[in-house]
Amino acid sequence: MFDEGIKVWLDEALAAGLAPIELEPAEFDAMARLGWRKVSLPQARFPRLLRDVDALDFSGWPIYANASLPEQTAYDICGALAAREAEIPWEKGTDGSALHMGRERDSTPMDVPLHPGAERWYREHAQEN
Repeated sequence: MFDEGIKVWLDEALAAGLAPIELEPAEFDAMARLGWRKVSLPQARFPRLLRDVDALDFSGWPIYANASLPEQTAYDICGALAAREAEIPWEKGTDGSALHMGRERDSTPMDVPLHPGAERWYREHAQEN
């Protein structure tokens, strides 16, 4: 499974004879219940595809945490990301920032709830973006 930078490698993979594995509707349904989004890889964007292909969306910069993580720790992690955001490599053409990571956008879908500590951090720092 490849989940990073598809626009960089998909055309080369297709040219080498690889093909995307297509999930069945029941598999997409099961993954949706876990918070995964189905998206289309359009042939118009990837001409070597034989047709539009549905896939799981790996967009975004999720940082997963167990619900038992203390709220203050999650809050502090968000602050640490913001403090170092100049050192985080963002994909060219995106408006990536620590604040960007906690908002619903095409490149950062919010399919799972934020940890309460992260939610508090983003709420308190919303005016900065």
